[in-house]
Amino acid sequence: MSNVQTFQLTPDIVQVLRNFADINTQVVFKEGQEQRACNEARNFIVDAVLAEPLPREFALYELNKLTGLIDSFTNQTGKALPTLSFGETSLTLKNGAMKATIPYSHTEAVQPPPPQIYTLSETFASFTLTADTWAKIRKIASILEHNSLHIQITTDKVVTLKTLDGEGKGTDANEFDVPGAQVFTDEASTWAVKLDALKLIPGDYTVEIGNVTSSASAGKGMFGTFFTLVDETKKVSYLTGGHLITTRE
Repeated sequence: MSNVQTFQLTPDIVQVLRNFADINTQVVFKEGQEQRACNEARNFIVDAVLAEPLPREFALYELNKLTGLIDSFTNQTGKALPTLSFGETSLTLKNGAMKATIPYSHTEAVQPPPPQIYTLSETFASFTLTADTWAKIRKIASILEHNSLHIQITTDKVVTLKTLDGEGKGTDANEFDVPGAQVFTDEASTWAVKLDALKLIPGDYTVEIGNVTSSASAGKGMFGTFFTLVDETKKVSYLTGGHLITTRE
């Protein structure tokens, strides 16, 4: 008796798979809709709720192979996306006469993401980051060869996003004062986040920065930034860590 289960890909699910592969090619998928991935440094986590549940748990050591095959199958047959068939030891992509099989990885060969639930225990500021603004910030940072993002809160309750080189010693800077930001602290502080780690699905985001605690620990927590996609049709959020640096007024 065959135990193969089929799954129809959608554009939104493919977008999530590509995003996961950009963050880390080694991913453990769970049975169901709620999926999580993290980068190798384990300081950038993405949580996504798929529109349809995956039929089984499985691990892939090279997720980019799956996304590459999806792109190839789609380009060869037009706009129709392939279906996935989940067997006991492998998954198979099918689209018309085209078919390819990828074996699952051994679960011990792929490190799963942290299982804890993370929440803000104290919010310092929140604001909206539009897709257009984020694209411009990234483009200018790329031109200036910046790889660090500084999130600055002033005593005037202004939030500024600034990109710099890794050490913050360069004379060039890319700054953006965030309009309409809500600030909930009177202290002036600056936190540094690795810009290269922020691999976000294109879209508008609600950004919340503050102290983050996990379900596995008690106490004040550590600095973190949540990016939550503002899209009723997609449930995607990111959490990145960072460190406090000296504020330069």
